[in-house]
Amino acid sequence: MSIFIPQPSPVDLQDGPEQDLDGLDWEDCDDPDTLHYVLERMRLRYREVSLDLKNLERIQKENEALKYANNALSLKLGTYCRSQFARLPPEILFMISRHALPPRWMLSGTKSMPPYPQDVLSGDLRMKLSLLAVCKSWNKIGTELLYEKVTLRRITQLPVFVRALEGRQGLGPLVKCLDIDCFVPRGYSRLHQNETQRIMELCPKLIHVGFSPCFRIPGLACSLPAMMSSSVTSLEFNSSIPYSTILPSLIEHSQYLKSLALAIPDTEGHPALAFSRLEDLRLKIEWEHSSLLNWHIPRLQRLWLDAHVRVNDDVRVRITNAILDSYGSTLTFVRIGPGYPILFLEQLLDRCPVLDRIHPSSS
Repeated sequence: MSIFIPQPSPVDLQDGPEQDLDGLDWEDCDDPDTLHYVLERMRLRYREVSLDLKNLERIQKENEALKYANNALSLKLGTYCRSQFARLPPEILFMISRHALPPRWMLSGTKSMPPYPQDVLSGDLRMKLSLLAVCKSWNKIGTELLYEKVTLRRITQLPVFVRALEGRQGLGPLVKCLDIDCFVPRGYSRLHQNETQRIMELCPKLIHVGFSPCFRIPGLACSLPAMMSSSVTSLEFNSSIPYSTILPSLIEHSQYLKSLALAIPDTEGHPALAFSRLEDLRLKIEWEHSSLLNWHIPRLQRLWLDAHVRVNDDVRVRITNAILDSYGSTLTFVRIGPGYPILFLEQLLDRCPVLDRIHPSSS
């Protein structure tokens, strides 16, 4: 014999008046309806708890997904401008970066020696090193700017620079301007000769080469490397390099040079040279017995003239007048050092009919 007990529907249980199960003494209760009611209520609570746990798990997963998406969007937003700029064509990025550096006219003829770390050359180097550290795209551009103009001031830098060129393919062709201004101590002449020659071989696209040591030991043999690059159009030497040492390089590159800087030779009888493309000439009168140049320079446009303090005013004016008589007809710019009288400046205008700018220096 079975007894049928009607079961209330979940709707009835949810809509009907809910009794407090904690306050209900159902353990000793024999009423089937009460027990059934308690059982259904417990089932509903279990189901609600299960749903809450599932919802919590779902919400946690959604939260993690939103966090990931937020981080990805934040990263993309933070790098958007930089990444867009980095995707510029390398040629455009190179020109923009170059304009962040000191202009070339500020670096021309500037020599930096310790303890003066705050000069233009040091600031130029710091800026190039900063460009290297920005990102991968900028590193390539920064490397090209860094090696475009190299100045070596210590003899120990020569083998280090050679190892850098040999150890990384593609660095040598980046070097366009090279100035070797290091002092050569006794016993280092062979090192200087071998390493400079190796540098010339590793840098096939040189445009400018300069040798301007701050001092040279008298009587110590001096030699220059053979310049392998036919693209050299600019040479610079100071008075520490004897003219007899410079002469072979002048003869070899005379038809290609566009810029030349050197001290007027102190020896007579040097050969006549023709510089058919030379436009910029920097000369320094170092000795009172400096000889006049026997050069043919049909296209000379800009002239820089300076004299050592040991040269008296009469010799300075005499040599300068001779230079202007030879080359003044095509000059558009002249810069002269201090010590020239006012009358000379007036005569200078007569010797340079197409001159449009003169720069008298006060120091």
